[in-house]
Amino acid sequence: MKIRFLLNTLFLVSFSIIAQKNNGIVIYKVEQGNKSVLDNGRVNYLFENIDKNLDRLEYHLIFSGQESTFELDKSLISDFDNTLTPAIIAVGKGKYYYKKNTLLLNQKQTLGDLFLIEYDLNDLKWELTTDRKKIGDFECVKAIGTATVFSIEQTNNKKVVAWFAPSINLPFGPKKYVGLPGLIVQLFEDDLKFQLYSIKFGNQKIKVPQKGIKITEKKLNEYALNKAKEYFKFQN
Repeated sequence: MKIRFLLNTLFLVSFSIIAQKNNGIVIYKVEQGNKSVLDNGRVNYLFENIDKNLDRLEYHLIFSGQESTFELDKSLISDFDNTLTPAIIAVGKGKYYYKKNTLLLNQKQTLGDLFLIEYDLNDLKWELTTDRKKIGDFECVKAIGTATVFSIEQTNNKKVVAWFAPSINLPFGPKKYVGLPGLIVQLFEDDLKFQLYSIKFGNQKIKVPQKGIKITEKKLNEYALNKAKEYFKFQN
């Protein structure tokens, strides 16, 4: 009887530990990945403003089970201080929601409306490499991602580089970069670097974004193109 009680207790403790490891919050910091050379003085001024404020940005990835959300720390958003606005626009805004192998959404304000954008999970392909490096306390593996990007003019492929930790078996990462066999510790996207700053395990509740005009990423860009055509037609 005592042995059975001990076994049951050990099982419950083990289950609790595993459950805690599947719940928590990751904080990412942002910095300039590669310094760009800009000749235009006005553009240089804007670039310097963005670069100066990047390290003030903090993004929170909350995960629970097979779900996660990713968004800017809400305390940084202020109606009275817009000094961070250029940096926020450069890095990206909105709230991302991901359910493993099932759904990827981004709720964001754009073009004068609130949209709930659904991404095609097949638009992101990962190639795992044999490259390894230690980042902080984590042994990481390099992965190269190819993402389909829809713009007003055309559809392009964009390369990103992610270093993920297989020891943290969570398929989450910044923005829409998900689906790897380990948590992304470091991500290079364009000239930006997302760096894991801290991770804390503990119970979390995921709030699935519901509000907004439901639309696919491709349809949103078609909508933006039509809006642009209407604007320039009106101007002329």
